[in-house]
Amino acid sequence: MATFDQKAEIAYTLDPEDFNTFFELEERESDSWTPFIGSSATTFTVSDSSVIESTIVRKTIQFTAKTAGECTITATSGSKEAVALVRVLAPESDDAGANPVSYYFAYLVNELEPLDDTARAEYLLNLADYAAILQADKKLDGNMKNALAAACLLYPTSYLINNYASILMVQKQYKEALLWLAQADEADPNNPIILTNMAECCYELGDYEMTMVYTDIAIASQEDFGLAHLLQACVHLERGNVYPAMVSLFRSAKTCWTDLTTTLMEDLYQYAKEYKEVNDIMILDKELLDILMEAAGADCVSDGRDTLVPL
Repeated sequence: MATFDQKAEIAYTLDPEDFNTFFELEERESDSWTPFIGSSATTFTVSDSSVIESTIVRKTIQFTAKTAGECTITATSGSKEAVALVRVLAPESDDAGANPVSYYFAYLVNELEPLDDTARAEYLLNLADYAAILQADKKLDGNMKNALAAACLLYPTSYLINNYASILMVQKQYKEALLWLAQADEADPNNPIILTNMAECCYELGDYEMTMVYTDIAIASQEDFGLAHLLQACVHLERGNVYPAMVSLFRSAKTCWTDLTTTLMEDLYQYAKEYKEVNDIMILDKELLDILMEAAGADCVSDGRDTLVPL
């Protein structure tokens, strides 16, 4: 029997009716609250800034859900006070309700067993291609993901594995993706696509040494593989090595152009402009300008200064 000098553990769940207002969001959703319309000034206090990030515009607080959890917003205006409960829910998983990998493993065994090698290869190729299309259209669900995982377990070809690893990478499961890609690399050594995917996983995991190792091998296998050069540009920038980053960026632009390329080119332009204003020297020397002109497909080269001369 509990006595008065013992501490009682009481679990209390915040309920909407305990507050002046209530917000329920999924991660990355936004909302706003204006508790006192006629007040001259309102002060807002958020109990846990890890749950939401907020900005205050006059009498309104605008907030975006960051991570699942609950927090309160206290609004004060003179003698008035109001409290809002904000509940952030984790987004529904695409895997929710999907058939397990074991289900698709048995299904594929039954489907593929009567087929000859050519028909089986075509079936699996179509499965991998269809998964890639769904992923590109952002329509890939847990069933297709698990079906492709089962296919990789049954027939671990490099193409199947690379496509499945790409799905894991989109879902930011880089460690698991890297394990699968290592198997793909064993089955198909020196494939620049597989190697660059391995490098990207390492980059996202903060392992810049292995990022450079894998991209070096990819470039040795295919010198103009742009995505490998782009990743190297990112590593050089992380390390503060501006000149090598520019070289890699321009080399990547010869064969590929992504949103990241656009962003880095804009940053480079601003950097070169400011450098010239401060030092009165064009940081883009003849080598870099020649690479840039080749990447842009221009029929000219630099003269080593700030102008271009015809070929």
